[in-house]
Amino acid sequence: LEPACGGGFISQPLMDNGYDVLSTDLIDRGFGNGNIDFLTSEFEKGKYDIVTNPPYSLFIPFLLKAIDICHNKVAMLLPITFLSCKQRYKIYEKSNDFISCCMCNDRLWTKRNKL
Repeated sequence: LEPACGGGFISQPLMDNGYDVLSTDLIDRGFGNGNIDFLTSEFEKGKYDIVTNPPYSLFIPFLLKAIDICHNKVAMLLPITFLSCKQRYKIYEKSNDFISCCMCNDRLWTKRNKL
């Protein structure tokens, strides 16, 4: 599940590599299923692994919902600064089985913003 799919820059490479991806977004940007609010829509619990680049202002609600409905994994692309903060730490502490961090040495480039 990619609940903030935008133009498909996460979903499409996953689909190109054989993953079955349900792509949704609050706004219809011409990719996936638009007009679907991840935070208020019902998704079958335990059916989806979730990969997304959520709106940063909605990170905590996105994370809580993702953890609640996910099958096994939640992956979110976020600034490293999102690892800190007392409010977030409490969420991470409760979700210890879900939390791991991957860092890149360089910026991740997409088709849209190639070097």
